[in-house]
Amino acid sequence: MWRRLLTALPALLLAVVAEAGCDFPTGQYRAELADIASVRRIEVSVDKARKWARNGLRIITSDGEQIAEKYKRSFNGTVSVFYDFGRCDFPARLRQNGDFKDHVELDRGRLLQSLNIRLDEGNIAHAVRFKLFLQKTRNSENEVLATLLLSRLGFLAPRTRVVDVVQNGTPVRMLWQETVAKEFLEHNRRREGPMFEGDEALLALWSDRGGYLLEDLGLARVVNGKWVERGAASVAMTADAFTRLQAAYATYGNAHAPDPSQALTGMPVPATDSAEAARIWWDYAALMFAMRASHGLRPHNRKFYWNAFLQGMEPIYYDGEADPKRADPRYLRALDKVLYAPHFSVERMARLQAAVAALDGADLTARYRALCDSGCAPDAAARLLDRLAANLPALVLPSEATGAALADPWPVFRARLFQRLPEARSRDIAAADPASGIATAELCSRDNCETQVLDRAAHVAALSGAVLDGMKLTMTLTAQTADGTAYTTTPLTGWGLTLRHSPGLAIEPDPQGRRLVLTQSAPDDWALLMGDRLEGVEIAFKGLPPPPAAAEAPPEQRFNPYGLTGCLTLYGMTLSRVRISTEGGGCEDGVNIVSSRGDIALLEVHDAASDAVDMDFADLHVAETRITGAGNDCLDLSGGHYRFDLVLAANCGDKAVSVGEASAVAIGDLDARASAIGISSKDGSSVTVDRVGIEATLFCHEVFRKKQEFPGAYLRLGPGQCNGPAGWVDADSVLDPHGDSG
Repeated sequence: MWRRLLTALPALLLAVVAEAGCDFPTGQYRAELADIASVRRIEVSVDKARKWARNGLRIITSDGEQIAEKYKRSFNGTVSVFYDFGRCDFPARLRQNGDFKDHVELDRGRLLQSLNIRLDEGNIAHAVRFKLFLQKTRNSENEVLATLLLSRLGFLAPRTRVVDVVQNGTPVRMLWQETVAKEFLEHNRRREGPMFEGDEALLALWSDRGGYLLEDLGLARVVNGKWVERGAASVAMTADAFTRLQAAYATYGNAHAPDPSQALTGMPVPATDSAEAARIWWDYAALMFAMRASHGLRPHNRKFYWNAFLQGMEPIYYDGEADPKRADPRYLRALDKVLYAPHFSVERMARLQAAVAALDGADLTARYRALCDSGCAPDAAARLLDRLAANLPALVLPSEATGAALADPWPVFRARLFQRLPEARSRDIAAADPASGIATAELCSRDNCETQVLDRAAHVAALSGAVLDGMKLTMTLTAQTADGTAYTTTPLTGWGLTLRHSPGLAIEPDPQGRRLVLTQSAPDDWALLMGDRLEGVEIAFKGLPPPPAAAEAPPEQRFNPYGLTGCLTLYGMTLSRVRISTEGGGCEDGVNIVSSRGDIALLEVHDAASDAVDMDFADLHVAETRITGAGNDCLDLSGGHYRFDLVLAANCGDKAVSVGEASAVAIGDLDARASAIGISSKDGSSVTVDRVGIEATLFCHEVFRKKQEFPGAYLRLGPGQCNGPAGWVDADSVLDPHGDSG
């Protein structure tokens, strides 16, 4: 590995020292650049301004109220971002945004448009893709307030703010909102995974037959197909999630069909055995109704993220049209009352009221005003909190409104599909090979079906709602995998924990001795621990070495079909005085700790196949870390806040300590030996080491920007020594000269 690193280093240096388009080192202003409120002004200019203007005028003068897709082609341009401390200029691709003509206006000869923007270089508050809305299209300040509130309560909502924009020379106040994409998930401390949205293709293709009257036949589609297509594991995970979501859409459609005037606004929760995933689903619906934002619950408007740890679907806020001024929330339709009655309970509303009451009202108001650039009503945030406190209890529904459980939705759905759209085609993906992503499917017309084999690209295209085989309409109805590595769920009685694991893993719990021993029967056996709290427990994972062929032919993707990279994974827990030890194992990570907080007394890993310890989106204090032997990094930290009193890392195939994705890390003593690189700080991270001892490495350190969505990094090394070359720093990053690093 070291020889490969030396060979690649010159090209790597050239790639990362390039300026990010800013007139200041971005690593010096990491916190400010991460905060969208730091932006003072955005200027947008299109290279071919005349063609852009002609395109906009054609939208205005075209027939109908919708914006035709032919007017949404991309143009090259430049986005300039102004801060108190400097300016950044980024090349970008811009296109018209929005479905209807309210996204375009001609005011005294000035053409203004809602914009969909993708930066070719750089980012704004870690977002590479974002939208600039004309304020009237999104209820402006209410959109800021709704997204802010949901984010503070732990739900997925895109960052939103009002900002001054100069659009092709014309000043205008607009609404900036990040696009739901990979960077959105990173900011929300979620691992990249399948994302979905309501598929409006049917509504558009058949608008001459009534448009939204066909909403009951609409299903969902995958929106990040390029990520899905990267490997068989991501295809299998996506197909499983898609199956559950499509069934929820079909159930909605069948209930909607008999009487559109009594139509459902929302959907049943997609199938899950996770109480936490179900809680998130129904809590989100209750808050949306309490904010009068039910527009965002209509299935064709909705967006979702598949949380592989929970094995459940998380809603993503989109276009709710919140109207918090209207106090009376009792506007649920008859079928909504049937759907929500079992879930809109007194207990749920009381818990949500308590969560809202626990918010810091003064802080919420200050943040809201910062995101409005002080242009919003100063008491709007406080009024929303008062409205929610009154509206939530009023949503409690009597139990007698509950209807009978709905049966398998697909026979009824298919019959309605072919009755209303005789020329439609449905594609039913019945099975997929978990090793290749190749699927068998039934392509059906009203009269007959034929069996197809879909390679991975065609499979992903079907999940994404693409028109295939030259047909006017194709629809993927189900997508079930033939995955032979089904997991087992074992409740740990007396621990208050759930253990999900591969079937071959041996489990030896000792609640009295506060010890849990997990032993592999195969090198890829895995365990996922979930629960509220883990205190004073020792966990020992005994792994097997990977087969020799594994080093020569690494897996296609780092994770398995359940989204796990670790032999031992801890997710979503509060830890206290926990001791963890692992040995061997053929997984991508020996230990993976995700979205957890608290303290760990001892973390000890020996002979990991790849990364020894990987921490993501966590807030942890670790007293003692001892790692010997890793095929890749010994300690890999991303997207969180970490404090280590002592780190001993030896015989690491790549980096002893690797820090990325805007992490904040403090290390007391670092002793790194026999690794390619002693310590790496990258992508908006801030790392401080009080005492340094680095020996037998190719480089002591590296500080640089690797990913477009992040600024440069910061590294401070205290007194100590490194007996190899000092290392290097790119133009965006900062190495604090304080101390003696050799």
